[in-house]
Amino acid sequence: MRRWVPAWIALSCIAAVPETSRADDAGTSVFNTYCAMCHQVNGQGIPGQFPRIAGRADKIALSAKGRQYLCTLVIYGMAGSVTVDGSQLIGVMPPLGSTLTDQNLAAALNHVMQLSGDTKVRPFTADEVKAERRATPLSATDVHTMRAQLASSGVIP
Repeated sequence: MRRWVPAWIALSCIAAVPETSRADDAGTSVFNTYCAMCHQVNGQGIPGQFPRIAGRADKIALSAKGRQYLCTLVIYGMAGSVTVDGSQLIGVMPPLGSTLTDQNLAAALNHVMQLSGDTKVRPFTADEVKAERRATPLSATDVHTMRAQLASSGVIP
């Protein structure tokens, strides 16, 4: 019986880990696996090649249209020219919606909010991501058009 005590203690410790900690770990893992190669682990991107998302995505997520855009972006990806921090970038962000669950996409978006250091942004949920999935999927250029409209209206800085 004594040899089971350490296992019982370990299992009770795992069960005691708060759910938010597990969600944070999932977001970090998803981000590091699928996003960090371009946007970098700290979200600062690579100037001239991949956009900075730390300190930008949180500003976008403050509006309902911005939140919808961010969910759509991670689901369908984007292709085209964008201006970030005064530099024009031309590239492709791959769609992740067929690879990752809505829960994983929400966790990754929440991780990006943490990289930005903004605590005012309401956490993304799997249901919120799911709501942006369309019966007819958007193309990466459709998402680019959406971004251009939101940028011209001031939703995207």
